[in-house]
Amino acid sequence: MTNIEPPDHHSYYGILLYEDSVRFFLESGKYYLSLLQLDLNSISNDKDLTAILSPEKIKQFPFYKEIEKVERFNKMIEMKITEAGPNYYDLEFSLSHGSIRFMKSMALLYLHHLQNRRDELASKPMISKYALSAVDMQLSRFHGLLGGGVFQNATPDKLLRDPGTSHNQGMAEQIEHPSSISAPKRPVVLDTLEILDPILRKRCLDLFAQFSEDGQHDRLDTIIAEATRILEDRIREVSKAQVGQSGSDLVKYAFAGNTPALIASNIPAEQESVHLLIRGVFGFIRNPSHHALVGVQTPERVLQIVAMIDYLLFVVESATISGNQKNVGA
Repeated sequence: MTNIEPPDHHSYYGILLYEDSVRFFLESGKYYLSLLQLDLNSISNDKDLTAILSPEKIKQFPFYKEIEKVERFNKMIEMKITEAGPNYYDLEFSLSHGSIRFMKSMALLYLHHLQNRRDELASKPMISKYALSAVDMQLSRFHGLLGGGVFQNATPDKLLRDPGTSHNQGMAEQIEHPSSISAPKRPVVLDTLEILDPILRKRCLDLFAQFSEDGQHDRLDTIIAEATRILEDRIREVSKAQVGQSGSDLVKYAFAGNTPALIASNIPAEQESVHLLIRGVFGFIRNPSHHALVGVQTPERVLQIVAMIDYLLFVVESATISGNQKNVGA
């Protein structure tokens, strides 16, 4: 089902942004303003251009209106921060959809700039993986921020002219098509998160490393599909369910009701919670990647899902078979 983008005058109320997200959008506005001011200086310092675009004349054109628009945006953010005080945790905003599109446009431009700076850092002959990890994880977080919530269906404007060089061409394409902006290329958390299940590790981590290194983030959804398929197969195997049972029906057979096939806890509320937890994973995480191409995923989020599946495999393996209470885990 295709989501229809609301009109620019549509209003959003109660938008909460964490402190680092607020700072990110403010720095995005400052960065875009610096580019506009460079353009203004270039015109002012050119005597031929100044002859046709005097300082007073240029104020009549949309270019100067854009500068004023960014300045108002930056001032609005700064006033919010000042009113909140030095130790604020998050800020609440009420914004139009047009403002959301404007914020996203500037943020994508700034994000591209930050990714270039990250690559410059990575090119240094002596740089620790921990420094890159810190930068990459923040870039990935902001990339995810622009792809979700009120920003998900916001179409960004192209802020740069149609470029004449290959470098600017890439930037313009990424601003016009935000899904082409990839999260950090390196799987920065792969070596800090241990996946214990041998089958999950064998079937998912090699693919994860390959897709992350190659920047193929549109293929990371196949790892989610594979991980949840392993979970489904394990539940079927351990619970001795019929071959045709799958999805929510399988989870219900294994963990729900008065006579579940597998007992994860002797406390009824906890048993039901396990049933709902795994059923939620199938419904919210498994099904979208099984039935459609989900699209760009960030490596960090995908690995977190794999780690969660690893824990659920442990829960399944540690359960007891209903009736004889025989432990099926080794």
